[in-house]
Order: sequence, then structure tokens, then C-alpha cells
Amino acid sequence: MSVSGERAVEAGGGAVDRRRRRWSEAQKRQIVAESREPGVSVSVVARRYNVNANQVFTWRRQYCEPEGDAEAGRLVPVGCWAHSRRKFFELADIAASKRRRGNAPPISPLALEAVKRIDPLFDIERGIVGESAEHRLAVRRELSAPVLADLKEWMEAERGKLSKHAPVAKAMDYMLKRWALFARFLDDGRICLTNNAAERALRGIALGRRS
Repeated sequence: MSVSGERAVEAGGGAVDRRRRRWSEAQKRQIVAESREPGVSVSVVARRYNVNANQVFTWRRQYCEPEGDAEAGRLVPVGCWAHSRRKFFELADIAASKRRRGNAPPISPLALEAVKRIDPLFDIERGIVGESAEHRLAVRRELSAPVLADLKEWMEAERGKLSKHAPVAKAMDYMLKRWALFARFLDDGRICLTNNAAERALRGIALGRRS
């Protein structure tokens, strides 16, 4: 089925004439390829080609897997490291705790240690932004995998000493129960460490609807 984009053209009387642009298979694949480049958001690519971001997401589901793949088009869940890190950072943020005063939980040394152990993963990612998926995967397996293994071993050992009601224990449980999702970026260089770019793209869509 052919998929069309839509653009507005000013007619002579000032009304807006909606004309639909028909995209070739090659054009759609090119747009999808650009939207999947490391560090590139869907919203940026959508604006570049004057197409709705929702349409780009639809094409990504159609073309994101190689032809012949038995799982073509299947969406694979992954863990967002920015979200998981935030849970620990909030428990280790001394400045914010002072602002909240009595309403804030006590500063957690374990949460601070967790942040310190997670941050090297972000440092590694910053060094491979813009690189090919193959190169990113090779670097992750060499540098990120040992960091991840040490983090899991440390977290499991510390979690065993904590009450299930401790705030930092809940942050640890969130990660440990979903560890396979958080480790999935070690198997595919196309996967981003966080979903921040996708959230920004969706936020742009929501703002456009309100306006």
C-alpha cells in the first residue's frame, strides 16, 4: 500500500489547498535510514522532509528490519538508562534535598555510588555518537559490557542487605527486575542508551496538536 505525505499550498483565494505527496519506496527507506542514525531525532528528520513524525514512526515499523527477517516489524522493548539513573540521582542529590527539607528522604550513599557506577556508560556513549551501528556495538562489547557486569554484581550484593521498603532498594529492584532490557544495547548498535530522542519527538507532536 502506498503511503502519502501531506503538505499545504496557498491557493489564489487565500484558502489552503491540501495536496498529498506520494513517497516512493526508496524515499521512505531513505527517511527511515536517516531517522535511525545515532543521535538523530525523528522530529528533526520529519521537519527536514516536511512529513508528520507519526508517519515516520509508521515507516520505521515497516522498514526497520532487514528483508527476510522472521521478526521484521516487531517492536523490541529496551530499558532507558536516563530514567533508571534519575531514580538514583534523586536520592543522591544533596542540593535538591536541602530545598525540599523535611519532605525529602535522607541522602543515600548507595544511590550516589550507583550514579558513579552508571555514569561511565554515558561517557562511553558520548565517545561513539555519530559512529556506525557496527562500531558502536564493538565499543560497547569491549568497554560497556565489563562496566555493566560490575554494576549488576555490586547492585545484587548491596540489594541483599537492604529492606524492601528502603527507597534505594526500590530503585535497585526497578533495574534488576528488568536487567535484560537494560542490557539489550550490548546486542544491537542501533539501540540508544536512552529514549530521550524519542520523547522529544513525541513531545513535539503533542505540542503541534495543542497549537
